[in-house]
Amino acid sequence: MIKSTEFSASKQEKEILYESYKDGVTQITRFNSLLITLEKRGLITLRKSKSLDTLDLTLNKGEIPKEFFSKKEFANEYEKIKKLKSSVERITALSLDTFIERVYKNNGVKTWHV
Repeated sequence: MIKSTEFSASKQEKEILYESYKDGVTQITRFNSLLITLEKRGLITLRKSKSLDTLDLTLNKGEIPKEFFSKKEFANEYEKIKKLKSSVERITALSLDTFIERVYKNNGVKTWHV
């Protein structure tokens, strides 16, 4: 992936970005269901934030078995995250809208509001 500050994604990169955006949008319902399940099991706490369209999420580490955080179990995800962090400046401080703009829109991928 190209740096998020650049605007010259190749045709192949645009296709990959489009597919990842589309797949992400189609998974929203599953993700929301997962959040509700994790909250019911006491693994996370969800609170409405001051903003109407966001939630504050707290991980209840004491309730989660230590082996859950095994890097071996999630090696593929850790590698993807490392790659993403090196491609998108200040990713941890971005709102979802800014992330979508920098990763998708700035690289020529048409998006729609979710």
